[in-house]
Amino acid sequence: PGLSGQVAKLRAVLKAAAKASAAGLAVFEAEDEVGPVYRATIGGREVILTVPQGWAIGEGGVHRLVQVRTLDGVAVERRRITHQPIVLTRRFREPGGSARYVEVAWLEDGVWTTKRVARGVIAQARELAQLAHDGAPVTTETCGQVVAWLADLEAANEFPAAWVSTHMGWQGAKLSHFLVGRELKAGGAAVVDLELLDEMDAGLHQLADAIGPAGRWESWLAALDAVGDRPLAWAAVYASCAAPMLEVLGCPCFFANFFAPSGMGKSTVLELGASVWGDPVEGRGYVRSWAGTVAGIEGYAAALASLPVCLDETNKVGVHDRPKLASSIYVLGNGGGKLRGGLNNSTRRTVFWRTVILSTGEQSLTSVSEDQGTRGRCLSLAGAPLANADQAEALLRAVRRHRGHLGPRVVAHLVGLDDAGRAALRERYEGLVRDYGEDAQSPTGRRVAQYMAALAVAAWVVHTRCGVAAPRCDALGDI
Repeated sequence: PGLSGQVAKLRAVLKAAAKASAAGLAVFEAEDEVGPVYRATIGGREVILTVPQGWAIGEGGVHRLVQVRTLDGVAVERRRITHQPIVLTRRFREPGGSARYVEVAWLEDGVWTTKRVARGVIAQARELAQLAHDGAPVTTETCGQVVAWLADLEAANEFPAAWVSTHMGWQGAKLSHFLVGRELKAGGAAVVDLELLDEMDAGLHQLADAIGPAGRWESWLAALDAVGDRPLAWAAVYASCAAPMLEVLGCPCFFANFFAPSGMGKSTVLELGASVWGDPVEGRGYVRSWAGTVAGIEGYAAALASLPVCLDETNKVGVHDRPKLASSIYVLGNGGGKLRGGLNNSTRRTVFWRTVILSTGEQSLTSVSEDQGTRGRCLSLAGAPLANADQAEALLRAVRRHRGHLGPRVVAHLVGLDDAGRAALRERYEGLVRDYGEDAQSPTGRRVAQYMAALAVAAWVVHTRCGVAAPRCDALGDI
């Protein structure tokens, strides 16, 4: 008699203890040591994090510290959130853009895994749960608590910032930053601290490794001079250099389509065009095959964005896959991919590009696709680009060894332009569109006049601003 109140309290404490035991929780006193700093070596770098108040992290994972009443007063209860540590290590932003990204790291089987994602991913439980596919210690039941942990961790620490990009070419809308391979050009200077985010799974890192200078600039110029009497070889160079100019000029995407019977040097001049930017060898380097999937070709274009797309041999595509080829032509010409989303996009979005697509085949692209718009996006370049097999072999040897010098020079000129300089370049382009349009014999011809004007502007920049001597033939007139 008289102990019923104490019995009720005892029962409550036992019930709470049983529940904690069943959940794998540990109870400890408030004065027990909780480390205020967490240290780990992640990706070869030492990471030192301030542990926010109310949390604990260690080899046993992340725990939330909750005060609970006991018979002796107040204790701190550790409520397990994850069974392995999960932290933030760095933050990123796009040059000239507003997108923000973070690097999430977690310990799995004694090894740290890192993944760069849009910041919106760590702010939404549903998005964060998708990291479980990569081995992150999150579930639909716990990800809400993990979101809270990462938010408090971000607030308690100053994370080092770095530039990040999801694509080559122009970065942002101000036309002040341009990514060539792994080198970010800004007003002619290179910003070296830049990370690549392979958002579309298009082999962005492989492309970045293929882009850049090798060999000697003078040797590449000598190889180009050796085909100085071949207008279509120069067409490939001008088309390749025109790609980054389209955004400045306001010119839409277009195809520079080289077609002729097999063995005439089409693939060789395609490699010449690709050598403006880097390693031209198909597969390991810049050039890709038309025989790829629609999604793969779309991802390739999205990764390059403002750099030229180089696709070899439409005739490699089987007859039964011709509808897919027509679909790829349509998507590339439109300058935009399908609506898509993923871990690096907190919302679904469409990827875009504005570029020149250099293509080869035994037939014109206009005969492959029934889409009438394709004809108006295609600059058809028929005939043998090179004189003979010996000339083709010599050119191929040269551009595979010496490459990637002209493209950065073109970009350095473009990013160095102020508003007046860009306006002057657009004025030159618009005047050429009018001139070529007057010679057009059809509405389609007037559309193609835009692309001819873009090549003419590219030729002007190449010869007057980049130190390339003019060809020995009237290349623009012949084109």
